[in-house]
Amino acid sequence: TVVDDTGLRTSRKVLLHVAKQSVVPASTIENALKDILSPEHNVNINHNMGTNIFEIIVEGIEFPIVIYKTGKGFNIPEKPELEFSNHGLFANLMLTDGSTFQIVPIVADPTGLKIYLENLGFNSIKIDMNNGILECKDSFHNSYVAMFGWIVGAGESKVVKKIVKDNGILNILYNDGSIQALPPGVASLSSFIKFLEGGNIQFSIDRTTGIINVENGSSCWRPDYKINSISSSNFNSIREWFKYLREMQDNKVYFKDVGDVNRDGLEDIEMWSTLGKQIIYQVPCR
Repeated sequence: TVVDDTGLRTSRKVLLHVAKQSVVPASTIENALKDILSPEHNVNINHNMGTNIFEIIVEGIEFPIVIYKTGKGFNIPEKPELEFSNHGLFANLMLTDGSTFQIVPIVADPTGLKIYLENLGFNSIKIDMNNGILECKDSFHNSYVAMFGWIVGAGESKVVKKIVKDNGILNILYNDGSIQALPPGVASLSSFIKFLEGGNIQFSIDRTTGIINVENGSSCWRPDYKINSISSSNFNSIREWFKYLREMQDNKVYFKDVGDVNRDGLEDIEMWSTLGKQIIYQVPCR
């Protein structure tokens, strides 16, 4: 089972990294993915022996992902299944023995991306392999958060060439001409998700655009890439400052009305978290 809106039905070439804690043989994962994709596509899988890297070629298109074991499921499928979870952020691969694996998109060239960002003056660069998230800081201690998109595109060599902007969204351009979306991500993602889930709010997050769709289109939002640092000057008193620091230890998030920041006729909000304060713009739902 494959969810259409993620683009996984599109022909592609996939680079897999299977975490070392995985106890399922590589051949089992290969066969499961072939069972899922082969009915619609010509699938070839190459395994770099002695490593945890796989290359899945499905009619010439590729994107890199991390895959790691998450445990045993209760609903054991008759055939391997692939479905999307955690509000669209991840995919789950379920095998017929009940084993489940979480699949997360990542950058194809982590080292090249870090070097590129360092040359632009960014520091504290972190690539979260478990969540497919990029974080970095500028010289003023402001943070930036982005997500890796699923699809990279055709091509054989994946070396980061540069980052380009298209309609306000950043994209990683590789030297073979392929492109991977790098939309803005929410700061303190797990706390953000916990907050919305705690309010029984239905939502999904699009890894291609960064748009957060709330209650099936009742409103849509997209975070800014930049998270401004917070200092005592943002508070009326030292007491309020220390209260904020104490409450942030519990990884809480707060939302403030800030009006129409970008003057597009839609009201925006600001989220405060452990990383700082981030504008989340309201955008039209499409």
